[in-house]
Amino acid sequence: MFVSSRHAMTMEFIKWAILVILGVLIALALAIETTSAPPAPLQTVPIVSPWFGVFRASEYPGGPPFVEVGSKVEVGTVVGIVEPMIMEPPRSHFRVPSGVHGTIARILVSDGATVMMGQPLMEVLPAAE
Repeated sequence: MFVSSRHAMTMEFIKWAILVILGVLIALALAIETTSAPPAPLQTVPIVSPWFGVFRASEYPGGPPFVEVGSKVEVGTVVGIVEPMIMEPPRSHFRVPSGVHGTIARILVSDGATVMMGQPLMEVLPAAE
């Protein structure tokens, strides 16, 4: 089969055009991906469990939670209770205080969850000074 030189040049041009178009599309896709990256996360401060036990979000079953996402807290505000797995005389529970002034950003454990000592329970977004 005979292929003219003009036909061969046209085919070569089409191959190069396709490669250039693909390169441009890839560059655009990468540019879009880089510019639409999520913003840097805000610096939150964790509130951790003081003991091993069961986390309670309210004073009593069915009661209102101490805090919710968006609640404002001060240093020392009680944000939950941890009931120890082994009763620690004379304590029947540990109150979990906030260590920072700010807003509850995330609650990481649910009411009734078993927690470990030092496990993050919540994250607080510190108030601007």
